[in-house]
Amino acid sequence: MVKEKYEHKFEDLRSKAEELLAEKKGHKKKLAMEIDELIHELEVYQIELEIQNENLVKTQIQLEESRSDYKELYDFAPVGYFTFDRNWVIKRANLKAFDILGIPRKYLVNTAFIRYITSDSRKTFHDHCKEVKESQEKNHCELELLSPEKSSLFVSLDSVMILDREGGFKEYRTVVTDITDRKEAEQKNQKSLQEKEILLKEIHHRVKNNLQVISSLLNLQSEYIKNKTDQELFRESQTRARSMALIHERLYQSTDLRSIDFGEYTKTLVSDLYRTYDCQPDHIKLKLDLEPILVDINTAIPCGLIINELMSNAIKHAFPGDRKGEINVKFYQKDRELILTVKDNGVGFSEDMDFENIDSLGLKVVNTLVSQIDGEIEINCTDGAEVTISFPEVKFD
Repeated sequence: MVKEKYEHKFEDLRSKAEELLAEKKGHKKKLAMEIDELIHELEVYQIELEIQNENLVKTQIQLEESRSDYKELYDFAPVGYFTFDRNWVIKRANLKAFDILGIPRKYLVNTAFIRYITSDSRKTFHDHCKEVKESQEKNHCELELLSPEKSSLFVSLDSVMILDREGGFKEYRTVVTDITDRKEAEQKNQKSLQEKEILLKEIHHRVKNNLQVISSLLNLQSEYIKNKTDQELFRESQTRARSMALIHERLYQSTDLRSIDFGEYTKTLVSDLYRTYDCQPDHIKLKLDLEPILVDINTAIPCGLIINELMSNAIKHAFPGDRKGEINVKFYQKDRELILTVKDNGVGFSEDMDFENIDSLGLKVVNTLVSQIDGEIEINCTDGAEVTISFPEVKFD
């Protein structure tokens, strides 16, 4: 009985032992599977990291190559590149920048750029810096730098302010271009132009003197002429020479050698004619309405002769005997045309007079000169004589 009792207990223990052993093996198998999966994942991650590392290495190589290319482009650019701090102290510069200033890199970096600017150009540089800072846009200026060789060194600056990601100041960047050759060429051209202007002034001066000599000779010659008609012809020729001499005198005195203030010229010419013919204010009054318009010399000379002929004709013929009257001279611009009017309230022209086919030399001259300046002439014989000449305005380049 006892034996059966212990045999039953041993069987129970064996069953429990077998169950525990099976459970333990199951855990080991599951643990082994988890470990295998983890090792597989780690191996995959390792391969991925190796691939990523290979790509990073390639990218790093490409970045280094790009950086090298950029540095070469930066250093060997044909213009100077400068980077400045907020006080325009040099932070970086390329090789061309050092070459322009003729100063080694170690002496140039961390120095104020204004040290290398001539005293005459420093105000220009200050204005440039102020404009770049206030506008935050690209700004251009030209100035002269101090050269180690003590020769002229002219440059152009194109600067812009760079901001950081927060919108604050980061740095100034400037492109410096050597324009010395261009400036020297401009100076040579300016000098040549000044020499030509002096020569042209001298030519005008000599032409004026020659015309005045002709006028004086005509005046002297007229003193030996007894016939009044012949004397009048000499006086007319004399006034024509003087009208042209006056234009050359104005050009000689002017800074603009291509044109003259025709209003001022007309005032002087008319006053001279008034005195030449010994007009008295209580006999013939003179009224002028002249706009200060610049007229090209090629137009001014024929216009001056036209005024000379019309004024002379009015003074001589409009007021015979003791007849009193008034002569009006107007010069003004209307749209794109210039208008010249000479009007008197004298006896006027004959109503049947053909102005284009007239025997008077003076009026024939007027017709010829009006055609020369591409103008048109209009005659009004109401209440005296009124001659209006319109011609195109000459545009200056």
